[in-house]
Amino acid sequence: MSGVLLRVVDRVRRDDRGLSLPELLVTIMIFAIVLAVVSGTFVTMLRATSYANATDTNARSASTAMNEITRLLHAAMRNPQQNAADAPAFAVARTESMTFTTAVDLSGAAPVANAGPDPRPQQVVLTLDSSRRLVETITPGQPVVSGSSYYRFTGTPTTRTLAPPVSVTPSGQQALFVYFDATNTALVPDATGALSAAQMQSVVSVGVTLRLSNNGSVADNSVTLSNQVSLPNLLSTGRVGP
Repeated sequence: MSGVLLRVVDRVRRDDRGLSLPELLVTIMIFAIVLAVVSGTFVTMLRATSYANATDTNARSASTAMNEITRLLHAAMRNPQQNAADAPAFAVARTESMTFTTAVDLSGAAPVANAGPDPRPQQVVLTLDSSRRLVETITPGQPVVSGSSYYRFTGTPTTRTLAPPVSVTPSGQQALFVYFDATNTALVPDATGALSAAQMQSVVSVGVTLRLSNNGSVADNSVTLSNQVSLPNLLSTGRVGP
């Protein structure tokens, strides 16, 4: 076809009589074929680029959220109480939400004299909002009295979104949050997905499985990231094992 096109162009260059109707039709047909090939290649490349970008965005979001959750959970701690047993680290432990105390001080404030030990504990709430985005709310601990080493969580909370919409857990697969005891046995929640108060006392590690949904790409660009976070402050035996 390219040879025909070249001969037609050469004839036009040497002959000012113009193109005949068959020659014009052949030229239009060849141009249409070339245009279709180029357009198809462009659309394919555009879709591939869009898919790669969306997948990369999901992977980055999952990694950032997992790093934050791991950092906070790894420092989970019981909260000492005056003239009473320590408050458990977990106040809520559900398959899609949790509330716990952590030793990570996120206030950024300089240590204050006679304000209790540093770092101050924080209360962390991780939950899914109505759009299934993973939301973090942190309330800083405040000394019960000035200079006290006992804290209550009455500070001003800060809230931010850690991850875009999280997929519903497929049947038979690990939930967003799974809790393990010192024998590395998963604690079975009740019908609502919650652990009992007694079970929460036994938690020494948490499995986190982030499944970020397809964000609108034609191809599936969902991402799944899993990690089991040990809670060394809650171990009495020094290790998790069978």
